[in-house]
Amino acid sequence: MLKTMNSESSKTALDSLLGKASGFQLIDVDKIIEALMPFMIAMTVLSVIATVAFIIYLVQKMRVYKAIMETRDAVREMNEREKAKSSPAPASSSSTVEG
Repeated sequence: MLKTMNSESSKTALDSLLGKASGFQLIDVDKIIEALMPFMIAMTVLSVIATVAFIIYLVQKMRVYKAIMETRDAVREMNEREKAKSSPAPASSSSTVEG
């Protein structure tokens, strides 16, 4: 019971400080929220769009990196094959002396 009285008295004190007791409100929270609601909705939508765009960017970056690595490996393999083809065949180390 005492807690309820304290809660009600603190609410009455707060209301009187904000001016509700005299019929004049210093701060009308409902009007402020109503005025800011379109802004909050727009910011929420923009943040969702930015998050999705960032995720798409990261996925694309990973795909590009993977393609670069595969291309690098393919070029390295082609270079190794080219070197193997162009290098002369090793000469026979055993030489026969005809005499």
